[in-house]
Amino acid sequence: MVETLFIPEQFILKQSKYGELLREERKLFLSLDCYYAFGGYAKDQLMRIKNGLDKASPDDQNEHLKYTMNQMLKEIRNKYQLPNEGKLSIGKVYFDGNEKQNIDVSLTFDSIPLTQLNEIVSQLSNSLKGFNKINNRNRKPKEKMYKHAMHLFRLLLIGIEVLETGGITVFREKDREFLLAIRQEKYSWN
Repeated sequence: MVETLFIPEQFILKQSKYGELLREERKLFLSLDCYYAFGGYAKDQLMRIKNGLDKASPDDQNEHLKYTMNQMLKEIRNKYQLPNEGKLSIGKVYFDGNEKQNIDVSLTFDSIPLTQLNEIVSQLSNSLKGFNKINNRNRKPKEKMYKHAMHLFRLLLIGIEVLETGGITVFREKDREFLLAIRQEKYSWN
C-alpha cells in the first residue's frame, strides 16, 4: 500500500480529493518499520528461492519461521493491546518426528479474555500450518526463482532508499537493467 502512495503522477488515472491528501502527506507513512516491511518481504523471497532450489537447510527454515512468528507477535501485541505484565514469546523452533516444523510458545497472563487467547492461538497455528505446507509443496521451475530474485533485490533497493532518503521510487528506472538482467537469468545463483 505504501508503494501506491509514491506512484509517479503521470501514472495516476483518477484520484479523489482524499487520495490527493494522502499523497501530499505520504511521508507520514514511512518509518523505521519499513526496514521490517521491505526487509521481511525480501527474506520471504529469499526463502522461496532457497526452497525452490532445494537449498534451504532445516536451520534456514527454522530461523525464517522464528523471525516470521516474532514479527507476528509484535502485530498481535498491538492488535490486542495485551497487558504489560503478561508474556507471549516464541521459544524453540524445530522439526518434529513427522518432519513438520513446530514451535514452543511461552504464554503467561494473569488474565486475558478467552476470545482473544483463542484468536491469538488460531493466528499462530494457521501460520505454522502455512509454513509446513510451503516447505512440503512441489518446487517451482527455476525460471520462477529468477523472478523471486528480481523482487528480492527490488524490495531491498526500495528499503534502502526509504531509510536513506525518506522516499520511494516505485518506477525503478535507474535499476531497470539490473533487475531485468536478474529476471532474464543473466546472473548465476552463486
